[in-house]
Amino acid sequence: MNKIHLNDNMVLALLLALIWGTTFSIVKVSRNYEAVLFWRNIISALLILVTVIIFYRSRVSFDLICLGYGVIGGVFNLIFIYTLFKALSYMPSHVVSALLYTYPIITLIILAILKYERLRAYSFLGVLLSFTGAAILYVGSEAFIVSFEGFILSFIASLAFSLTSIASRLSGKIIEYTLIQLLVTALLTIPIFNPGNPLNYNMNTIIASIHQGVGAGFIAYLTWFTLLSRSATLASSLVYMVPIVAYIAAIPVANEIFTLPDIIGLILILLGIYIARKAETRRLQL
Repeated sequence: MNKIHLNDNMVLALLLALIWGTTFSIVKVSRNYEAVLFWRNIISALLILVTVIIFYRSRVSFDLICLGYGVIGGVFNLIFIYTLFKALSYMPSHVVSALLYTYPIITLIILAILKYERLRAYSFLGVLLSFTGAAILYVGSEAFIVSFEGFILSFIASLAFSLTSIASRLSGKIIEYTLIQLLVTALLTIPIFNPGNPLNYNMNTIIASIHQGVGAGFIAYLTWFTLLSRSATLASSLVYMVPIVAYIAAIPVANEIFTLPDIIGLILILLGIYIARKAETRRLQL
């Protein structure tokens, strides 16, 4: 039973990696960041609302705690998306992906401080190895000379997503939290951002808007919050696969390249994932 449960988690992580990993290059080539951001937030909010009405209407229940965390998560979610997209205007997509994935370290540390997750030695070692791999990807990149603005924006995006993830875990209700968060994000998006005239969109903008609204903003969020609710340690290690997908996707989509240090970084990320998985397997068998 434990083995099946762990495999289910891996399937969720692979789905998450595929959707979020292609986000960076797809948004990068669209070059219409404000329009993509706008439609990502609107489409994902409408999809979660329809999903809840059709499939979960009789099972959802809201309370003040869930509502509060949902509102907080919605605010940080908008900050995360805005700073991520803005960072892509300063730096190559694969560099942004590597910097963004410092957030699992932040997530685990904050949860440990709050006593919601215990940092086991092997799990922490796995996460640190993965983080080291991400750092090598950044340092070894041909685009190592990046703008200060892009670096800061990537870090803010990392912190904002970490806080959003923590809020989802503390809410205790995945569907209800996701609904509130995405609705709040959409309501904040409408008066702040101008999507322009859709009739003037090029094909890259249309593809990016659909990919972000349906995939990254809706399917991936439900997948991530489900994975995170099972184990923050496992989730934080497994989603390091996202930078791997981001680097691979950057070649054909954004015409970016990576070098030998990047490959070494990828190997360390995979090693960290393996160690963290072994640690989680031992915990589930206890």
